[in-house]
Amino acid sequence: MKMRALTFNPETNRWTVREIPVPSLAESDVLVRVHACGLNPVDAKIAQWKIMAPQMDENWVAGLDVSGEVAAVGHSVTQWKVGDRVLTHCRMRGP
Repeated sequence: MKMRALTFNPETNRWTVREIPVPSLAESDVLVRVHACGLNPVDAKIAQWKIMAPQMDENWVAGLDVSGEVAAVGHSVTQWKVGDRVLTHCRMRGP
């Protein structure tokens, strides 16, 4: 399965909207279907300072501040269920 995302390629220093694989979930993860996303100074600095995200590759997704709905939950998640509406400041994670 694929998703559209704004990605940053550290090799070319380019931002691109493209399709990438939907990440797999660990048992405590929540997957959010994003309805709106805010780019903030942290996103720009991470791209500029690449050292802050050593796992960064061409699939690095920008946008830590999102609103949307829960699309899937890991096995150990009990606070959230599919369909819940959420606002969140996400953590960075490699693909």
